[in-house]
Amino acid sequence: MRELPTPADVAAANPDLLVRWAAQVLLPGHWRGGGAAWAHGDAVAVLAPGLNRRDRLVAAGPVDDVAVLLRAHTGPGVTPLVTEELAVGLDRPDRIVFGWMERDGRLPDDPISSRWVPEWLGEDERDAVESLLRKASPHSYVWPHEPGPSRWAGIRVDGVLAAVAADAWSAPGVGFLAGVATHPDHRGRSLSTAVCAFVARDLLAEHGGCALMVHADNPAAIAVYRRLGFAYRSVAALPGPDRAVGDAAAPRPPRHAAGVPGAADFSGLLHAYGVASDTPAHLAALTGDDPAARARAARHLRSAVVHQSTVWSVTPHALPAVLAALSDPRAADVRGDLLDFLDEVLDGCRPDRRAEFESLARPARDVDGEVAALIAEGRDEEVYELDGLADAVWARAALGCLDQLPAIRAAVTPLLDDPEVGAAARAVLRSRG
Repeated sequence: MRELPTPADVAAANPDLLVRWAAQVLLPGHWRGGGAAWAHGDAVAVLAPGLNRRDRLVAAGPVDDVAVLLRAHTGPGVTPLVTEELAVGLDRPDRIVFGWMERDGRLPDDPISSRWVPEWLGEDERDAVESLLRKASPHSYVWPHEPGPSRWAGIRVDGVLAAVAADAWSAPGVGFLAGVATHPDHRGRSLSTAVCAFVARDLLAEHGGCALMVHADNPAAIAVYRRLGFAYRSVAALPGPDRAVGDAAAPRPPRHAAGVPGAADFSGLLHAYGVASDTPAHLAALTGDDPAARARAARHLRSAVVHQSTVWSVTPHALPAVLAALSDPRAADVRGDLLDFLDEVLDGCRPDRRAEFESLARPARDVDGEVAALIAEGRDEEVYELDGLADAVWARAALGCLDQLPAIRAAVTPLLDDPEVGAAARAVLRSRG
């Protein structure tokens, strides 16, 4: 087994676009860091933290060689990603199958999609993109203001943004198309085809190859991508090592009364848009040297860690880092945003509702085990669709936040008379002791 230090080394060892896409984590200065790649025989595996919102081990090659790499490098919280053919060869009936579509070459102009005028959108239009995604694709894996997308394209109808797609998680030699959404009022008019063609055309020109992921049970989307020349491959996400779907998960820190920095396994926590594996990088950025990263982190807190006063299982685990940042001079430019975040958190878990939270937090079921199994299967959105489970997760998160009310009070009180953020600090503590 040998290590592959660069994306070029990965491409030389195995030309499969899937592993070449994952190899972007080996680039110097990659936002997440912690990536690595190895070759064994004719197989390659790339450990890609935070890739498309998952910590993934992406592998390609002969089944026996891939099996050696997966045994050596699949750690806790890491989801192996292989072709379905490989999953069959590995004897993994527990696989979760979806689509990987790819193409190369030049994308010719399309007379139907050319009726519309897609364009790359400016940074100042990302709020409009987010608003459209909330209406059209609330479970999107890619969102503006978060790591992943480098730019967004859109189509306007009567001056209003109606369809979008992103250049997100692109890699050397492999552009990646994601975040495709069309407003419900404008579906059936080929807007998705047009915006996808626009983005794919540019990605192919820049990278030579282009890929995307799609749900296997979404024939309408697959048809659009096939029309643009993309070939479909079945790929499979595999549950963690030595655990089948539905098996009891490894013990995780309790959601209730958690909140010690570093105690949470964030890959087992959820925010408004899915698994919270991207949250630690944002929390670290709050006291980093990059003001743009601090601003993105503050937006992440108020859009994902709490959303419209709804707390999530990650929220109590994020609080200690937020409270520490309040007194850190490096976070002075986002201090008002942090206080607004705390105010919204406490709006969602008022102390006078503690009895309600306590009653919901202890259902007659294995809450942690069910949540962990759903996350391992790539079905985390179902946590909030199952009666009883959603209420228990929410109530535990609320209790975890309330348990930190003394710490919140202690961190906010010194700011009450601050000329810049005093009003926001007083709003946090209003009627909350």
